[in-house]
Amino acid sequence: MWKTPLSKIIAKYDINEHPICSPLIKGGPSELVRRYNLNHEESYVDECHMCYEMRLKLIDKFPEFLCPKQVYGLDE
Repeated sequence: MWKTPLSKIIAKYDINEHPICSPLIKGGPSELVRRYNLNHEESYVDECHMCYEMRLKLIDKFPEFLCPKQVYGLDE
């Protein structure tokens, strides 16, 4: 938000091109697993738990989309 004005972010936003939102919209956290071939547990408390864990696995691959790291309990 401090680097790019919100109006520009919204104007150029395309959900189909977003590496995190696109799979989530198309198939939920399971689609993140499929798209990025992520290792995962047999079960999770709920979809939110699975989504959090999969995004955590992707945080270093997509730091510009999964930030700030403090949201995930990590230090910058």
